[in-house]
Amino acid sequence: MSAFTELDNQYVWLDLSSRGDAGANWAANRIALKCETIAINTSKQVLSHSLPGSGFWYGESKTAALDLGMTDKTVSLNGIITEQTITKNWDLEGETKTDTSKYLTAHEIVQLIHSYVDSSFFQKNQNPNKLIILMPSRIDNDWDYYTSMDENTLPENAKLIPFTFKTRDADNSGTPGISGSQWPSPVSSATDEVQYALKGFVRNFSTTFQAGQPFIEFSMDFQIADVSF
Repeated sequence: MSAFTELDNQYVWLDLSSRGDAGANWAANRIALKCETIAINTSKQVLSHSLPGSGFWYGESKTAALDLGMTDKTVSLNGIITEQTITKNWDLEGETKTDTSKYLTAHEIVQLIHSYVDSSFFQKNQNPNKLIILMPSRIDNDWDYYTSMDENTLPENAKLIPFTFKTRDADNSGTPGISGSQWPSPVSSATDEVQYALKGFVRNFSTTFQAGQPFIEFSMDFQIADVSF
């Protein structure tokens, strides 16, 4: 049985800062999100400037660009919040407390996330700082198919890896400052840790309460960033 069958086939997770102290329990210090749409935006920030008179000399106008290696990356998620089991593992003054798991209503989950987004990096047990989006993959780090896979492997039978802005090793060949593998290993067990989860912060979290509805609709904007203080 796969880890995600065990975990109700949840493929999108929001991590808390204290997740690093959660040990081998996959769900500890994580909140599952049932997403209907995920929009990922990668916006290149390149300084560009039209060259005056270039149309006279070349017969076409030209633009000069200066690539400073800056890109703005955001993820927008829309879906529903349902009741679920929340597992907490607190880090209290250097002492790790044993996991506690409780089944919360959808309304409690929403309140929890709103309060967490309202916190800051000081509140390690509240601050959401990573996003995991698991996606199917046929191609390994070496640009070859995973063992026992080929072009006919159905997506539902492919490996699961976290969405990442990293690239496979061959694409990093000769890139200054890059050493070692940057490509995440597949997640195949509930005890696996996710390599290269998307780091950042929740910029917006909006929810809609509707009378008589057991679930709650939500939208979330996650900003990819290396938050350091």
